[in-house]
Amino acid sequence: MLNSLRSRWNFSRLGSRSAASQSTGTQPPTRSGSLRRTTTVLAETLPAARAAFEQALADLEGEGLSAQRGAIRRACSLHDLWHLRTGLYNEIARQLSQREAEQRLATLQGFFVIVQGAPR
Repeated sequence: MLNSLRSRWNFSRLGSRSAASQSTGTQPPTRSGSLRRTTTVLAETLPAARAAFEQALADLEGEGLSAQRGAIRRACSLHDLWHLRTGLYNEIARQLSQREAEQRLATLQGFFVIVQGAPR
């Protein structure tokens, strides 16, 4: 997980995956330095992801949504939010449409980096 967060940090810092893989002429950061940067990425990304998830549900009403919103607020990591996507999709599709659900979840995809070669 830390490797995927580190990749996300490199991607955001350098602007692209290809730039992240190019040599910058500096020594790679130490493990403790990587952990500090990873913590910073999480601290900045998690609140933004929570807000985006809640925004996706903003115009919906219903009994099941209070539980969904509570789960979003209680999420401690992007991993937790990843697992809430199915419930989010179901609620949006039921009240609006499948197409709208797909569009709203597509906007949330940017918070999740899929690392090629990572175990599934």
